[in-house]
Amino acid sequence: GFSCVDSNARRVWCSLLVILMWIKLFDWLRMFNKTSFYISLILTTVKDILPFFAIFPIFLFAFGSAMYILDTNTSGDEAQVLGTYGENFVFNIFMNQYLLSLGYFDSLEQYKISQQNEVCFLFFVLASFFSTVTALNMIIAIMGDTFTKVTESYEQHSRQMKIGILSDYILHIKKSK
Repeated sequence: GFSCVDSNARRVWCSLLVILMWIKLFDWLRMFNKTSFYISLILTTVKDILPFFAIFPIFLFAFGSAMYILDTNTSGDEAQVLGTYGENFVFNIFMNQYLLSLGYFDSLEQYKISQQNEVCFLFFVLASFFSTVTALNMIIAIMGDTFTKVTESYEQHSRQMKIGILSDYILHIKKSK
């Protein structure tokens, strides 16, 4: 069983399983008229924004890798442009730009004291425009379109959800007879 797995790994697995348990609650909420619309809206939104999430990391890594290259030009005593969030430089690149896209601007202080501060600020302006303004407004527009689509076909979505639930459990009903 679980006794051969160390306690840290067990905690990670248990935390993932707890998330899956709560997700199963969403599955059950499809049965009720008041909540089935929202569950349908969430599922359709996730489906509609998946192609966007293939594009968004490109924005993040484009500017993050440029900042990483500027970081390689610093010596041990100089301030680094990218923050350190882990041991892996790819993770640091991603987290730096992801936090920037969320409006976390603590790295601005690092840019001021960098040897290439003008270039850092140029990349900051471009990255904040593309990842924050452009990309996140695109995701809001996609979500708005999805809301309109789901609202227009509310009855159809509700019936499809209920039929989906019935089809999930029809095998269990047949076996018990």
